[in-house]
Amino acid sequence: MKKLMIAFLALLSFSLFAGEITLYNKPVYETRDFSFNGLEFAINKDLGRAWVVIKLVELGDGPVAYDERVKIEGLYYNGRTQEVLLDVDGTQIVCAKVRFNFFGTHIKNTGRCTFQTKYYSKEVDNGYEIEKVDMVKLLLKY
Repeated sequence: MKKLMIAFLALLSFSLFAGEITLYNKPVYETRDFSFNGLEFAINKDLGRAWVVIKLVELGDGPVAYDERVKIEGLYYNGRTQEVLLDVDGTQIVCAKVRFNFFGTHIKNTGRCTFQTKYYSKEVDNGYEIEKVDMVKLLLKY
């Protein structure tokens, strides 16, 4: 019983520190011309900067891939440890490990920072009536 209580308290304290950062939050109708093709970290090793890349595919006359960068407060690249870190109130979370080789830069997510796509509906007053709008939100959870 004592071990179960300790495990419960540890789980509870872990969830108190969990958080999320919104990367993208728009109505679904604004996404009809493209599809999401993934989320990943990217870095500038010379400047010690890191950001999230939203990979998109435009669905017009032919599929065209492009990336949208999202800067996140507190996200940076540490060249000494070769890690992408997220500073949350002075606590550093290792989001990804970076490796360089002959083929280029490889950034591997550690699982401490995960990406999530969330669909939901909200009521919006358009000036004439209240309408229900389907939304899509991309999140970085830590």
